[in-house]
Amino acid sequence: MPAVRDMVSDYTGADMSERSIREIVFTNNTHLLCEILEWGVEDTEVRSDIIGAVTTYFQLPSYPTYGDTERYKKLFFELFEEKVTEHEHKFQ
Repeated sequence: MPAVRDMVSDYTGADMSERSIREIVFTNNTHLLCEILEWGVEDTEVRSDIIGAVTTYFQLPSYPTYGDTERYKKLFFELFEEKVTEHEHKFQ
């Protein structure tokens, strides 16, 4: 699912492998796969659910939204990058 990988990269800046995306997004999330197949990753709700699955997998707080402070956004993305880096090392 390159489209899912690209979308996660666009939203987070993280360069995750296809294998990681499959493990994180689709393991125990069959409903999400159905949503992607039905609506596509361009759908706002589907994108939100994908990002939600990724943040839940990494046990992160919620993805930053419009009203969040710059400090929160900075800390979130730093922590996200740290978690992704640790996770990607498992596959090397």
